[in-house]
Amino acid sequence: MSSPCPTLNQTATCSAYRATRRHHNDRTIHGCARFRSRTMPVPLLSMSYQPSHDIDGPNFQRDLAFGLEGEQIIRDFLDALDGGKFEVKYDRYRNGRMAVETEQNPRNEGWKLSGINVTEADWWVYLFAPGSFIIVEVARLKRYLRANYSLLMKRTFAAKSDNPAKGFVLMPNQVQDLMTNELYD
Repeated sequence: MSSPCPTLNQTATCSAYRATRRHHNDRTIHGCARFRSRTMPVPLLSMSYQPSHDIDGPNFQRDLAFGLEGEQIIRDFLDALDGGKFEVKYDRYRNGRMAVETEQNPRNEGWKLSGINVTEADWWVYLFAPGSFIIVEVARLKRYLRANYSLLMKRTFAAKSDNPAKGFVLMPNQVQDLMTNELYD
C-alpha cells in the first residue's frame, strides 16, 4: 500500500497514477488522498532557475532608467487612486484564493455582465486580509483571464441568494503567475 501523493511532481508513490498512468501534471485531478477535495486542476508553475533573470553587473545608467520607469508606474498608479479609478474586493475567507466576478443575476431577473466585465477602474485591488493586498492593472487581469480561460475554475457565488454571481476563482499559484509572468505585461 502506498502513501498519498506527497506533491504534484512525485508520481512514484501515487496509486492513482499507477492505475491510470495519468497524474496531476496532466491537468487531471484524480482520487489520491492529498488532492481528493480539489474540484479543479491547477496549472503548474515552473519556478526553476532562469539565467536570463540574473543581473549582468552594475550599469548605473541602465539601473537608473529602470528605477525611473518604476517610479513613473507608481506615480500613474497614485494618480489613478486619486481619481478614484480603482476597484477593491475583499476576501472574507482568507484562503489565498482570488475571486473575480464576471456576471450577476440581480433578483433572479436574468444574468448580466458585472465585475471585471463592466468595471471602469484602471486598478483592481484584492484585499486578502487587513494589511495584505495585491494591486493589479485591470488590463493585465483581463489579459490573464483571456489567456487562461480554459484552465480557470469557474463557479457560481451565493447561488441561493437574490443576487447570485458567476466568476473565476484563481488559486494562489495562479495569482502568482498573474503578478509575475511577462506574458501579461
